[in-house]
Amino acid sequence: MTFIVGIVCETGLVICSDSRETDGVSKRDVKKVRHYNRDRWGVAWACSGDTDIIKRFSDKMFQVLENENDDVDWSRLHEAIEFIAQSLHSKYKRAGLQIVVGLWTHHKKYITRLCFLDVRQGNCLSVEEHYACAGMDTSLGRFVLESMYDPSCLITPAITMAVFVTHLMKETADGVGGPIQVVSCRLGKPGWGTYHRDDIDRLEEKYDTAEVRQMFVHYWGTRLFSLLPPKPLTSQTSKQGQ
Repeated sequence: MTFIVGIVCETGLVICSDSRETDGVSKRDVKKVRHYNRDRWGVAWACSGDTDIIKRFSDKMFQVLENENDDVDWSRLHEAIEFIAQSLHSKYKRAGLQIVVGLWTHHKKYITRLCFLDVRQGNCLSVEEHYACAGMDTSLGRFVLESMYDPSCLITPAITMAVFVTHLMKETADGVGGPIQVVSCRLGKPGWGTYHRDDIDRLEEKYDTAEVRQMFVHYWGTRLFSLLPPKPLTSQTSKQGQ
């Protein structure tokens, strides 16, 4: 299982993922977030699904990006990404593939775009305004993001949020694990940049899921009696009332 999150912020984009890959027998940590930069545009992506399909998708992506013009045409690039996903899905119908894609361009002005595609839900690369999640079960991640996300956040809080949510998924979801991977692009610094594992590990060490559990325990403890329905009348109390 994989967990991927992409976040749109006021000053750029963040894509974050775990590293764990499993085949039902063994597990290993692999690179899941890929990126490609030109002088005035770049693309980053991460996939959830069958390992072989993901590798084929990434190989074809690099081929398409290498052949793209310096003045990128986003519509053509969207169609190319959709075509790659459609072709793989047509050939391997039982294999799932979810893709989170981030794009930046810096021609006359700096523009970013976050997109999501799930081949089993359709072959359209949808533009996401706030955030996107990919993986077998992203319910917890989405719940946390809905509670924390602020469209006006800057790049550093967005990275922190992405690492926090991925850390929670590592602690609670089967098959999500390994070092967290992060790439970002930011206003004023064209290009996808990666973060050193030691920096991400130090950031992740600040989060203790026991504290999160305690927050739920505290919430439930303070609300328990006020949320309970009234006790039903017993036969004895009913007779006394008569």
